[in-house]
Amino acid sequence: MKKALKAVVCVGLCCAMFSGVGCKGGGNLDTESRALLLAIGALDKNFNPFFSTSQNDAEIASMTQISMLTSDENGEPACGDDWPTVVQDYTVTMKDAAGSVTSSGDVNGTTEYQFLIKNGIKYSDGVDLTIKDVLFNLYVYLDPAYTGSSTIYSTDIQGLKAYRAQDPALNDDSDADYESGFYTDARARVRKLIDWSNNDESNYSEEDLNTVKKLFREEAESDWTTIETSWAETYKDTYSFNAAWEAYLYNEGLVRVQYRNNAATGGKDAVKDAGGKYVTTLQPNVQGSTEGEEGRISAQHFIEEINSATTDGKVSAYMNENHCDRDYALLQLQRECAIGLVYDNYTEQSQIANVLQYWATANNALEAFAAEARTEYYNGKKNNGQLAVETISGITTSKTTNFNGRALDGEHDVLKIVINGVDPKAIWNFGFVVAPMHYYSDEAHAAAADGRTHFGVEMGDSNFFNDVLKAPDKNGLPVGAGAYKASSADGNNVSKSTFCSNNVVYFERNSYFETTGKNIQNAKIKYVNYKVMGDDKILSALQKGEIDYGTPNATPSNQNAVSSAEHLTSGYYKTGGYGYVGINPKFVPDVEVRQAIMRAMDTASIVRNYYGGNLAEVIYRPMSTTSWAYPKNVTAYPDAAYAADDKVITDLVEAAGWSRSTTEKNSAGKPVYMKGGKKLEITFTIAGETTDHPAYNMFQDTARRLNGLGFEITVKPDIQALKKL
Repeated sequence: MKKALKAVVCVGLCCAMFSGVGCKGGGNLDTESRALLLAIGALDKNFNPFFSTSQNDAEIASMTQISMLTSDENGEPACGDDWPTVVQDYTVTMKDAAGSVTSSGDVNGTTEYQFLIKNGIKYSDGVDLTIKDVLFNLYVYLDPAYTGSSTIYSTDIQGLKAYRAQDPALNDDSDADYESGFYTDARARVRKLIDWSNNDESNYSEEDLNTVKKLFREEAESDWTTIETSWAETYKDTYSFNAAWEAYLYNEGLVRVQYRNNAATGGKDAVKDAGGKYVTTLQPNVQGSTEGEEGRISAQHFIEEINSATTDGKVSAYMNENHCDRDYALLQLQRECAIGLVYDNYTEQSQIANVLQYWATANNALEAFAAEARTEYYNGKKNNGQLAVETISGITTSKTTNFNGRALDGEHDVLKIVINGVDPKAIWNFGFVVAPMHYYSDEAHAAAADGRTHFGVEMGDSNFFNDVLKAPDKNGLPVGAGAYKASSADGNNVSKSTFCSNNVVYFERNSYFETTGKNIQNAKIKYVNYKVMGDDKILSALQKGEIDYGTPNATPSNQNAVSSAEHLTSGYYKTGGYGYVGINPKFVPDVEVRQAIMRAMDTASIVRNYYGGNLAEVIYRPMSTTSWAYPKNVTAYPDAAYAADDKVITDLVEAAGWSRSTTEKNSAGKPVYMKGGKKLEITFTIAGETTDHPAYNMFQDTARRLNGLGFEITVKPDIQALKKL
């Protein structure tokens, strides 16, 4: 979690604030020729509105898109001529089990949503947005092969279960588990690869191995993106690192902290230099090897490879070819080499088992294999290419000249969605982005789309989703009906490589944006550029006038720096994120012990001691207070609130059957809790090697308290924690 208040740590929980800082306006911005310069964090360069997952990538994609609905200043759904939305108006009608309209809702009844679609909206390339585009997006999000972050499919839409299972006999009350077979098949394929990695005989598939390697390469590249602009903030003050590649190799387990034996404690101490920073060394053994075993890649090899990749000649050649400065060229060459080192190390046969158990690739491979099994299943359900269930019965369209009691200026399309029961969040699920079918589908499927039984999607086909919807050009170059369209440095030859080039993303005003509503105007600022930079660089860039707006971390020192700069102004707002502490029941099976641990943690201390009191707050439900769903005036659950009384803690532990030993003591010299011959030993893990983490001191305080009561708690940071989780 970042100290920056961009991530917030909580157990009971914490919400933090962003600091938005910009240059004071003076009416001097040339809105027609000078680009507005905004700062943004590292990018994965996946700007596909269906599949972008990182916050920064999604922000870039959102510049080019509009949605069915938006929200007003009170957080309520909004649409109409004053808003750049696809929907002009909508109605919600609740019916009871007998089909009669009711105002209170009925869990055994239905809720009917009708959305009036605007006429005349054009995408940035001049193509009309129609009901076919709406249906295309909806059927993409509801397809069982869809693997993006949208969860519209969790809404209980009438007929959705039968469609996703391709079983006409399946009704909405059925609980068919057709998905489990896909994962059984996928897990078997993963198991074969693990066995092969462990030198056991296995008839693994070479194609499956290549899939794992491809996914691991993507993970390694994504990890670099995370490190590239944030390494200094996270690592520089704690380690003797001078470049992103060192922090990256450390994050990936190829660099380690040096330890020495400590005879006094019988353990090991990390070695620190005169400045108090951890001393690190390149890992001479492949990750997972026993200490002292010779690995395939030596420590010296890492240094030689990086030096070889970044010779003056190669840097100069990269600068000439990509028209960039030396720092950018050096960083890109280091990036390519460092990712290659990680890839080579972990795709060795002996390391594939590690990758398929402790890295994000493990889940991604499982999903990929399950998707292939799913595709085979759906192909088998087709009869001469025709689906057994062609449409979702709860999704229909019609045309009208009257809506919600008002006459319309011509004929409009209406989208109707009927769900079972009552679902307060459904309206937000139906506020999805409407991306252009003609761009994100392919020519054949778009031509066949009729809005009745064909929707521009190859249902259940992972190949269509991977090769068509996720095509590299579509991931790298977004198209939509938003306020801006993708551009390039000179406005010509716009492609994925010129749209995001040399750590700058280029936008130009969309001249068709005014078609999204009668009271909507095109953007006044013609050009907007996003400059990629680390959090630690944003404040300096603002002070130097290199950017117009950025969100530096809301720390007391940054507050002082902004207030002392006459040309800067700032504002604060709560983040949409939050953080919390979780306990794995696999290792702490007794619910009473889990309760005792949580009640021993003073989460408010994080706000007081780490964030400085006014830059974060404790929250009491696992969601941001910026969410419409966060309950009003809520307090901690009585059985979960911090308990200053130690008896509350000990009563819970003893209720779970633990008792203090009469012979054994813990590291604090206290009688240790025992049950079934085992000590009550638990590890509190910080995700990351550094102890500069909002929860670290709280963990230490809690450990001291619990150890004084008879627990055996150890607190440790772990750079691989999230991968292991």
